[in-house]
Amino acid sequence: MDYFIDFETHSEVDVRDVGPHAYARDPTTGIIILGWAAGEGPVRIEKPPMARLPFRFNPREDRLISHNIEFELAIIKQFFPEEKIPFSKVYDTAALSVHAGLPSSLDEAGESLGIANKKIKFNWKDYTEEQLFEYCRQDVKACRELFRKLPEMTPRERQIFIAHLIINFR
Repeated sequence: MDYFIDFETHSEVDVRDVGPHAYARDPTTGIIILGWAAGEGPVRIEKPPMARLPFRFNPREDRLISHNIEFELAIIKQFFPEEKIPFSKVYDTAALSVHAGLPSSLDEAGESLGIANKKIKFNWKDYTEEQLFEYCRQDVKACRELFRKLPEMTPRERQIFIAHLIINFR
């Protein structure tokens, strides 16, 4: 099964300043919601508290897919340390986009490929809960559609991608 995920989080630190690992470990960081979909199924929204991920990841059969997967993996490592997801089973649509010669941002890569599920603009300073849910749902849909349209990495490029994750999670 392919699982597509997107965490929306809050923190007093900016992930762009400190990176995903320091951001996830910061004591002010928390999960607002998790958007996820199993295969082509509906996007579900989960709110804390969550004792574990809302789906059972089978490392022999499943794949975990996100846009900028290193962020999601850092959040999983911090908030769900019992979850063991092998790097060989994760896929990053940002990395796949760059591999295909496209921009790395979800909206620009999606526009380049003409996906129907567009990333929506969001006002992080003033929003309702339902607006946040819709933003997250749409990100998951856009990631899923983008993943289905992007070419796979070569085996060598895939090895380099996994090595990058191993190094960054040491």
